[in-house]
Amino acid sequence: MRSAGELEEVLRQRLRLMAILPAVGLTVLMAVGLAVSWRRYVAAPAELFTRVPYYGILALVTLSCSVVAILMSPRRRSSLARLRTMEWVGFAPVVVLFAFVLTLSLRKQLADLADHVWYFAMATSLTWGGVMVQYGVFIPNSGRRCAAAMGLIAMCAMLPDAVLLANSSVDGAAAWTYLAVKLQFLGYFAALAIYGSHRIDVLQKDANEARMLGQYVLKRQIGSGGMGEVHLAEHRFLRRPCAVKLVRVGGEADAQALARFEREVQVTATLTHPNAVQIFDYGHAEDGTFFYAMEYLPGLSLEELVDRHGPLPAERVTHILAQLCGALREAHGLGLIHRDIKPGNVIICERGGTHDVAKLLDFGLVAAFAADVAESRITQDGLLLGTPAFMSPEQCGGVETLGPASDLYGLGAVAYFLLTGKVLFPGRSPMQMLAAHLYEMPLPMATHGVSVPADLEAIVFRCLAKQPSERFPDAAQLEAALRDRVASVRWTEQRASAWWREHGGVAGVRAATT
Repeated sequence: MRSAGELEEVLRQRLRLMAILPAVGLTVLMAVGLAVSWRRYVAAPAELFTRVPYYGILALVTLSCSVVAILMSPRRRSSLARLRTMEWVGFAPVVVLFAFVLTLSLRKQLADLADHVWYFAMATSLTWGGVMVQYGVFIPNSGRRCAAAMGLIAMCAMLPDAVLLANSSVDGAAAWTYLAVKLQFLGYFAALAIYGSHRIDVLQKDANEARMLGQYVLKRQIGSGGMGEVHLAEHRFLRRPCAVKLVRVGGEADAQALARFEREVQVTATLTHPNAVQIFDYGHAEDGTFFYAMEYLPGLSLEELVDRHGPLPAERVTHILAQLCGALREAHGLGLIHRDIKPGNVIICERGGTHDVAKLLDFGLVAAFAADVAESRITQDGLLLGTPAFMSPEQCGGVETLGPASDLYGLGAVAYFLLTGKVLFPGRSPMQMLAAHLYEMPLPMATHGVSVPADLEAIVFRCLAKQPSERFPDAAQLEAALRDRVASVRWTEQRASAWWREHGGVAGVRAATT
């Protein structure tokens, strides 16, 4: 069963399309007709409303449809009651127009009715049939409501003709034959419209159920990876946008892998820092697919940001790194390390009117290092997990127990990328990168043609020390160093806001990422 919100959206879209199509069609019809016979109407403007095809009336109907199309714009929110009212406001003029035009046409040809009963009945029935089928296809309705609408349309089609024939000199047998044949055709079209409306409603419900995961309706895919895919979704009742990640696993380790993912989501859900992605819910689909819902963050990843705009200013990098330190500080305080700090796992977005908010995502490789954390090995042992360009030396060397210093190395590698536009060891294969992390020092940043404050470069290279003990003791001290020791202009909210305005705001960034 559709929720009220889903029905409102479907009805709004259908009404808008139903208004646009007649408006465009009638505009073309009038343009062609007037281009051929405009001199006649210049000489006698009144004929626009008295002469077939009644261009004046067509213009009024076109105007009505255009107004409905504007009112049904996605930018305008309308209640279901208002949409149902607009349904008839937009549809009634078309019905009235057809009733008026077809009745006048029949009146002018009453003398020929007796000889062409079937022809006239079929011609008018086909026109009304088009109206009926259009309504049944475009307007989402129950079978009973659609049947009621068909009854009203049939009444508008039959009643004027019946009154006209009753007050004319047409032979009674011909008049009754005309009405009977027309009624039969209208009944056929009404049944077709009702059945079509019912089938569309059933198919729409089936499609909605196919897109449902628990209380979430999947809208469109916005990302994919080796373990699954991410969809933009909406909570069915709260109508809150969110991102739903589907995790599909196969093989003999299904149960173990699903348990591991479930545990990782539970751990991530304990994080409350504003710079860590928020987890709303998780569960299992009927086919066994594990999914979890998290906040939707329209914006750019750090990787996309650098790819599009090049190396970032030192003060902006400082601002971003300090935020990430806050998220890591909370995770490390809970005995957790991320293990996959990289530009693609950080989104820069606007939240609550604040620009350049950094959000740390994808705790899929999270691991516990503290002895008091339940299930001290959350991810699988014996595997090298992470992204080679941003892995710490101890991670590359296969050390079983990693500490917070490993994440700080990854953060230093991210900082190097943001400031230079290059990874630490460009042009290497994954295995060569692993070896370089173990034995080589990165090139000075000036080698890449950028100018970075000496104190900021020193902080970054301290994060990139080969030995964990030579790095910052924890994320809190790294954050303090970033905020207090960097001799550069601060990245202010005014500058961040100006950058977002220049690049189209959140809407522009969202369009760039879809």
